[in-house]
Amino acid sequence: MLKLLVALSVVLFVYASDDTTVEFDVSKDDTVDEVPAEEEGEKAEDPVPQLKDEDKVDPPPTLAQLKASQVVLPELDGLQSPDVSQCMDEDQYKNTDAIENDSDMLCAFIAFQANKDMSEPGNKVYASREEATMRYGIFKQCVSIFVL
Repeated sequence: MLKLLVALSVVLFVYASDDTTVEFDVSKDDTVDEVPAEEEGEKAEDPVPQLKDEDKVDPPPTLAQLKASQVVLPELDGLQSPDVSQCMDEDQYKNTDAIENDSDMLCAFIAFQANKDMSEPGNKVYASREEATMRYGIFKQCVSIFVL
């Protein structure tokens, strides 16, 4: 699924850039036959046309941004919301020895969501915060078996 999202981003970027037009002002003649003596050492720079705000296209998302888009946080019940970008490493949920407290457990759950192979049948982004909360409880029970 991640490969599909990246491919779609590239296609959208290319499609959007095909529709982008840049207008040049060709009404004045910028050709110079002779360069004045005092300007021989200096060369005037050609102005670079600027895109209008409505013509600018956002760059495709990074891999980290795509992974973060797959994450749905559960109800935190007093836990401080972690920085999702710090919880993207696959080892955070595969290495159960590193899980020492509830914050580590939540970060492991975020890493689990972010690293799911969305091309696998049945893997999908959680539909709601309620579903994420329910699945977080199951995740904690499964991981606790290995931690204890």
